[in-house]
Amino acid sequence: MVFLFKAGSLLDVDSHILYSPLPCRVPLPGFESFRFCFSQYDEKDRNLLRNLCFHLGAKYGEKLTKKVTHLLCKFTNGPKYEAACKWGIQSVTSEWIFECVKQVMYFDGD
Repeated sequence: MVFLFKAGSLLDVDSHILYSPLPCRVPLPGFESFRFCFSQYDEKDRNLLRNLCFHLGAKYGEKLTKKVTHLLCKFTNGPKYEAACKWGIQSVTSEWIFECVKQVMYFDGD
């Protein structure tokens, strides 16, 4: 079993998708057309999510524009969330990305 330190704690690398090798094809099929923007995540989580999106084949933008396809946000409120709703941009949580990776892993038979 392999372990990782996070905030002074020892974690099993299998405890979260961000702490282990990706169990899916990279880039993740379909993610090449995605452009993400983040809202309500702290800097550490933004960096982890930005790297994950990059490895999955998606693009990332700091500012919410009409070119963004998905807003990653923790909560359903705030100016970015309201603008995303107004512009018809899909709002999802980071868990949505993790589930995409898991679903593809199961369908690919990996």
